[in-house]
Amino acid sequence: MMADEQRSRNDDEKPTLLVGISNPESTGGLMDLAQCLAAQADYEVVATHILPVPPQAHLSSARGSGEMAAAREKLLEAIREAGARDVRVRGVIEVAREVDEGLVSAAESQEASLVLVGYSDPGEREEDGDGERRFDRVMHTVARNIEADLIVAKLRREQVRSILLPINTGLNLAVSGMLAQAISREREAPVTLIHLLREDEEQDEARERLEANLEEEGFSDLGELVIEPAREDIEPIDQLVETANRYDMAIVGAEPRPSIAESVFGSWAERVARESDCTVLLVRAKSALEEE
Repeated sequence: MMADEQRSRNDDEKPTLLVGISNPESTGGLMDLAQCLAAQADYEVVATHILPVPPQAHLSSARGSGEMAAAREKLLEAIREAGARDVRVRGVIEVAREVDEGLVSAAESQEASLVLVGYSDPGEREEDGDGERRFDRVMHTVARNIEADLIVAKLRREQVRSILLPINTGLNLAVSGMLAQAISREREAPVTLIHLLREDEEQDEARERLEANLEEEGFSDLGELVIEPAREDIEPIDQLVETANRYDMAIVGAEPRPSIAESVFGSWAERVARESDCTVLLVRAKSALEEE
């Protein structure tokens, strides 16, 4: 385990944001998000690289290995990038049998209240869907076992000038609302909250209910609330993907009580992540897990 500097007393009082940086392609984007959260929500940022060790090898065999040296270099690069963004970051290498085991262990040892990881599209060499299925398995285990909130970032656009936050009466805004607010303030990007009207809903009643929910959770001034009637020529999820494509970023909370057989975030959330062209942040609040 490696730390680039000691925690100060003030740092100990802050909630910890653990950022998984094993994939160099997403490091820069994750550090951007960490900078927003550190500046607006006052997190202490800890970057971690998970170093998997094969079952036949002892965990201690990682010490002094070429893989350990490469992991240290990735952490140092992430710390340098964070420094350029005026973010103070500690670095930690977690040695484990599997990536999910390492993320859970790192979250526990660092007492993380929020975990941020990146999700890259499968490479050309991977069979269709293989990368996503492997990632789904890892995230399923992590989300079910960490004592922290979770953000999974699918990074597609470098700039964030507009943010979409799909909302419904069952959505927990404690994390997704905080995240939208932090990024909006730091990047000066307006937030649009959207609710797709169901067939059994009246528009005025839905607006009144949603506005009351936003006020109760402290997000009445988060952004413009748009009530969009469901279109007859398209499925609601396709309508949501189409809407998301008009924004630079969509922040999608996990569906209330999603089917475990489908995914840990829910089918709607993950379809937005797979099919839209914008950056998508999938949010899983720990409190939502406790309610299941």
